[in-house]
Amino acid sequence: MSPELREYGRDVQRCADDPDGMAQEMQQIRAKLQQYREKDVDRKGEERAQKEDRTRSEEKRKEDEERIEVQDTGISRKSLASNGWHEAHPEAARHLFGLGDCWAHTQGYMYVMFLVSPSVLPLSSSSSLTVFEEYLLVLMRAHRGFEMMTLALIFNINRRRVGEVINKHMPTLKRVGEAMGLLDMDLTINLLVEVTEEEDEEEESSN
Repeated sequence: MSPELREYGRDVQRCADDPDGMAQEMQQIRAKLQQYREKDVDRKGEERAQKEDRTRSEEKRKEDEERIEVQDTGISRKSLASNGWHEAHPEAARHLFGLGDCWAHTQGYMYVMFLVSPSVLPLSSSSSLTVFEEYLLVLMRAHRGFEMMTLALIFNINRRRVGEVINKHMPTLKRVGEAMGLLDMDLTINLLVEVTEEEDEEEESSN
């Protein structure tokens, strides 16, 4: 029990022993109780603020550690969607995706074109690709002509899954990119044909 509450209990007992002074005592007790409540509210507010500060500090520490770790790596599924990695490699986004001059431009174009953003990132390298990651994959295919096996290795998925992602999003990329004059549409069409041919070869080899 807090000292304030113990004092409150003693005051109540004094009122019981002195009925004539009860009204005045009770007024003072209520004032003390109100002060205690206000102090308790302030204390809880400070504790909550301190907890939030600790949480933010821990999140920033983890973010900084991850940024440092990712900055020292090459191209991978994790680094491609990392702000820290793109800060360390400012020319990578333009080279890999072909949308704007930097990673910030790439994200802006992707939101305008496909209504996707990197706000929700994968929990681990083994989790399913986010829609944002799928479009990164397709952009790398369309802009740089990466082979399906190369994309499979970068994103840690099998080649058949790469083909599914390309077939799913390339028509949208073709339509929007053509309207905005951003992509080589002949290349995009050829890449779609190549996906189908690679899938047919894969099926034949498995039979």
